[in-house]
Amino acid sequence: MRSERKIIMMQDTRDSEAGIALITVIIMTAVLMIISAGMYFVASREGIMAQADNVGGQAFYFAEGGVENVLDMLSSSATESQLIDAGIRSQNVRERQDPLT
Repeated sequence: MRSERKIIMMQDTRDSEAGIALITVIIMTAVLMIISAGMYFVASREGIMAQADNVGGQAFYFAEGGVENVLDMLSSSATESQLIDAGIRSQNVRERQDPLT
């Protein structure tokens, strides 16, 4: 009788340990899923931010190129019609004079 109790107690202990192991695995899986979701969110936000930075850089260089184009036209004594064709409208466009003369 005593050996039967001991066997039953050992089986109960193993069953409870198996239950604890299952709960531990489920909790660890949930924690890993949460960490993975967080990493995915961070990576996707970084991609969006990089794309926005790229677009901002392109806009800056397009604007800088436009300014350089206008300065080149003005320094090469562009006529009013050339400036209007380039999209620059001015009431008082004069040819630039050479400052050394």
